[in-house]
Amino acid sequence: MAPAWYDTMRKAPHSCTPEPGDIATAVHRRRWLVPELFLLLSSTVCAPTGASAASVQREFAEIGVYFDPGATVSTLQLAPGEVHTFYVAARVPTCGIYGTEFSLALDSALEVVDVRLGDPSWFDVAAGRDNWLIGLAGILPPGGDPIVFVEYDIRVAQSGGTDLLICLGPSVPSSLPGSGLPAWAPAPPCDEIRPFALAQRDPAGHYPPGCAVVNPTLTPPIPGQRDSWGTVKGLYR
Repeated sequence: MAPAWYDTMRKAPHSCTPEPGDIATAVHRRRWLVPELFLLLSSTVCAPTGASAASVQREFAEIGVYFDPGATVSTLQLAPGEVHTFYVAARVPTCGIYGTEFSLALDSALEVVDVRLGDPSWFDVAAGRDNWLIGLAGILPPGGDPIVFVEYDIRVAQSGGTDLLICLGPSVPSSLPGSGLPAWAPAPPCDEIRPFALAQRDPAGHYPPGCAVVNPTLTPPIPGQRDSWGTVKGLYR
């Protein structure tokens, strides 16, 4: 069940035009308050018409770490000093999306060269390299190409290394405490903050869920088979 502040936000009148200074003020404050992020987002999007919450089939969305913008490659061979980009990308099958939150943990042998949002018009309230509270400043429709939230340019330290993990987790704080998962804010007529399923799942159990691997030596993680929403919820209770 969504927290009370989200239900209040969802029922409040929406405007297509944000109040002057709202986004700039929130980003400047860098306040680690999830309710503030999504209350802010509610003033920057418009609800679509012609559908009701009851008519929306609840399917899960998934998020992963990839080494290509098309979100298909989860492993990489990288020599010390070479620079490569990885992407945090999501697929949202049913509902539009206008916000997301997640964290990233990188192996200490991976050095970050540069970080950028997937779209320069978006804003990050958390303003950090490992914790993200991203507002998309508008509704992105479901389906279509993967949505790239952030891009990292990385390199392997000169000391080298194998089985170097890049792993997704919940933001701090999280809108879904106890879930252990990244979350996203669906656009009306959908309701409630929802967890992302983790795209990377290693059937052999060599690597944790939600992790891409640089210089793997074991069975690599692969995107999991799509399950029903009920099945996904059961996995993370």
